[in-house]
Amino acid sequence: MKKTITLITLLISLVGCGGGSSSSSGTITPIDPVEPVEPVDPVDPDDPKNPKTISMTTNEVYQVFPGDKIEKRSEGTRVKIAYFENKTASGVELIEGSAEIIRSE
Repeated sequence: MKKTITLITLLISLVGCGGGSSSSSGTITPIDPVEPVEPVDPVDPDDPKNPKTISMTTNEVYQVFPGDKIEKRSEGTRVKIAYFENKTASGVELIEGSAEIIRSE
């Protein structure tokens, strides 16, 4: 009888300690949505005079097109992407760090 009571007590205490942990290895920081900013200097991706690699500077909006790539050049690089309604291009802004835009061929 004593063993039964001990076993029931042990089971009840273990059930109360059940999982449910949702810890994550990374931290997610929510960002408030903002109105997209039109790029200051629209770019014609087919113009041969335009460079194929562009070094980005912070707080500057760059126009990117389908096929373009953004390469991080430092740890902790963050960019913000803005999609423009009814357009094939998007805007990209370097928030912090270092990055380059690689134009598609």
